[in-house]
Amino acid sequence: RGSGLPAEPACTTLTPASAGGPLPESQSVLVLRWLGTASYELAFRRQVLLLDAFYDRGPRYRPIGIGPADVRRANAILVGHAHYDHVSDAPEIARRTGAMVVGAPPTAAYLRTAAVPPAQIRMVKGGDVLDFGGFTVEAVHANHSEFPPGTAERSRAAFATIYPDTLTEAERKHEAEVTARGSRAPEIRTEGTFAFLFSFEDGFRLVWTDSPGAVSAGERQVMAKLGKVNALLLAYQGPQQWQDLVAQAMARVQLYRPDILIPGNHDERPGFLFDAPLDPLFLVAREALPGIRTIAPLYRTPICIDVKSREVFVGR
Repeated sequence: RGSGLPAEPACTTLTPASAGGPLPESQSVLVLRWLGTASYELAFRRQVLLLDAFYDRGPRYRPIGIGPADVRRANAILVGHAHYDHVSDAPEIARRTGAMVVGAPPTAAYLRTAAVPPAQIRMVKGGDVLDFGGFTVEAVHANHSEFPPGTAERSRAAFATIYPDTLTEAERKHEAEVTARGSRAPEIRTEGTFAFLFSFEDGFRLVWTDSPGAVSAGERQVMAKLGKVNALLLAYQGPQQWQDLVAQAMARVQLYRPDILIPGNHDERPGFLFDAPLDPLFLVAREALPGIRTIAPLYRTPICIDVKSREVFVGR
């Protein structure tokens, strides 16, 4: 824990900056918050970026503690890909806050159908770099997850055995409304999924992924130049048994060689996916990369990093 970080008001509250909470006061403090599924909030130097936007998740999900209507401030929304469980609340938030929404061509196409003002849509391709003042963000072509044949069906069957379907009519309607959002364009799997590389002035680098697909050529190309990153926000989920999930995730961990590993996307998807266990991943990562710091995030808990001193503080 960094000695100065607990004094930051943003590091001691569960209220995200996008929902009215404080921004970090120090010019070198980065505040990350996991907001369920693959969604995060990133606050740095008076700016708030949302990474994916999926807060109204449906009737059986665990509550995150905020909804899309609570989001009052966002400078930009970065969308890893345009499936409903990553982009569904981005249009509403963009219209209210004026935030720029960044994504691949299928994402931009969906945003146009969802009444996002054209001036707020920023379509990117692999290698494009956006400058936010104090840090840049590079779009890196990634791969969407592909489940081995039969695993998704077995996962749904196992879930139904343990948790019988007891949805009310109102809950069914809510679930249908949520899953109808986003795009189902087949191009999402081939050209519409991105990771984003954040580079800060003090040399601190962070990568966020929102789908646990196989490592892409774009990722390998970027890391051939960089060698490693300081932090990895890793999408970690799937219907496979934990040994296969860990092996899949470790291919990306070995590529990025992060000092700090923070998984996301591992929470339960009612009716389909159970919580993905983090301890097996952390144990293997610790053996592969001695000295790595692993953080199991909780919804809205601030994870504060001083990008200059590399000190880390995890709030409550």
